[in-house]
Amino acid sequence: MKFDKEMLFAGTDKGVILVWKAKGPFELVASLTGHTAIVVCLRIGSSATKLYSGLVDHTIKNCTIKVWHITEAGKFNLEVIYTHDVEHGIVALFVMYDAEVKPVLFCSSTDNSIRLYDLPSFNKRAILFGKQEV
Repeated sequence: MKFDKEMLFAGTDKGVILVWKAKGPFELVASLTGHTAIVVCLRIGSSATKLYSGLVDHTIKNCTIKVWHITEAGKFNLEVIYTHDVEHGIVALFVMYDAEVKPVLFCSSTDNSIRLYDLPSFNKRAILFGKQEV
């Protein structure tokens, strides 16, 4: 589950991300589909116009990261703008900007690694390995 000033996002075990308007009384405004398994992590981008979602997917894809984008300011229309398949299950996602103000996605995986990707290209920047799950 993730919350920002205006929206609450919750991933489900059916692969759906539910979105509630969080100003005033909570109101369900969207059901984002496209995943095929349990959504295990969500991350809201720093500009609050992108939502990153990751899941453990037991299909031929194995694991997927999706980047959702708000299509209109002030509206709750979201669409997938990037999809990236990864080798191992996703534990957590984090987005930050480098010294050149370019977005970098940190993705911790079930193989005890953290992979860094340049966005939006998903070019692999680095892989860090740990002795246990990160």
